[in-house]
Amino acid sequence: MVLPVGAVQLPVAETEKIITPELFRAGFADFFRQNPLDLARPILVVADKTRLCGYPEYLPVLLAELQERGLDPVRLRILIAYGNHARQSDEECLHAYGDSYRSLTFLHHDCKDRDS
Repeated sequence: MVLPVGAVQLPVAETEKIITPELFRAGFADFFRQNPLDLARPILVVADKTRLCGYPEYLPVLLAELQERGLDPVRLRILIAYGNHARQSDEECLHAYGDSYRSLTFLHHDCKDRDS
């Protein structure tokens, strides 16, 4: 691609990762101590593949914190919020959510389905 004369091309760089799984766990542990949850009918909403945010690394940390507070993983439903985006394949879901996709119940939300 040819840029116009005088155009400045900015480099693309990943932002520095300032959170670690340990900091993530500590933040949630502190939050949950101050804000007890009703985990009788747990639902977790996650973004689709267009907004990845380290789910393979951080979902297990969050789930461990929830289990320490009484979460039964069998009762948990994880809703993938697609908005108007197309549904992901199982392969894309495995990439987006890691092994949690195999072991937990994920529901594919369809914003055009009024009954879902």
